[in-house]
Amino acid sequence: GMALVFAPLRGETQRVFCQLAQQAGLCVSQHQQYDAQVWDVHLKMQREGKEAYDENIHYPLLITLTKRPQPVSHSQ
Repeated sequence: GMALVFAPLRGETQRVFCQLAQQAGLCVSQHQQYDAQVWDVHLKMQREGKEAYDENIHYPLLITLTKRPQPVSHSQ
């Protein structure tokens, strides 16, 4: 299975979450540019919305969580 999580950095919160997920045996992958339209708005807000836009709390990154492959058991 796979879980898709969209979440901003929020200081250290996302990093800690990803560490905990890895410790629980999940593969964690982070994606910053996952959609062209969302990315364009993000760039526009960085240029024009400096007063109101804080990437740390407003721009969600895509995190994918997947199960690690289980070792194949060859019992006879």
